[in-house]
Amino acid sequence: MGLGTLLLGKDGNFIVLPFWLFLGAAQWIYMAPLAMLLKRLGRTGIAKGLWVGGLLVLLLNGVYWAGLGVYMILYGIESRAVQKFAREHPVTHREVSGTIVALDKERIEVQTAEGLVSIGLGAATHYIQSNGPFGNTQMDPSNVKVGSTVVVEASSFDGGPLYANYVSMNLPEPAESPSPH
Repeated sequence: MGLGTLLLGKDGNFIVLPFWLFLGAAQWIYMAPLAMLLKRLGRTGIAKGLWVGGLLVLLLNGVYWAGLGVYMILYGIESRAVQKFAREHPVTHREVSGTIVALDKERIEVQTAEGLVSIGLGAATHYIQSNGPFGNTQMDPSNVKVGSTVVVEASSFDGGPLYANYVSMNLPEPAESPSPH
């Protein structure tokens, strides 16, 4: 069981804490013996410089990792608040396929096998025309007419009304050209 899991449950934001503690301390494995050796050899100025430099790096490492730790705690708190809001206010997605029976600038009503579905339209609604093997292209909303067959990808926030994200139509199949015979 990791320290992060122990302190914060399954999120485990502190899982790397033991490694943080040893990042600045690992330099002392070689710095301390070198500084003591230099002091015995009479190079006290260099030895003092190693001690001061090592302590400065240790201090800067500590400040950096402590700041990152505080940030992770704050991020974890904010993340849990967002997750709680998302659980309490779900966004549901639905794909509606059928024939348009009513249409205006704010709503589209589609007759499906299950019945009539009313879907809101807005500035964020994208209109797409499928061109078979040639892919999809953006289409002008004026091409959507009553009687057209459409697929509407819609979302509902917190159980409210549906709003269209995408309204898709297929291009009509081209008429066959007469044979030359």
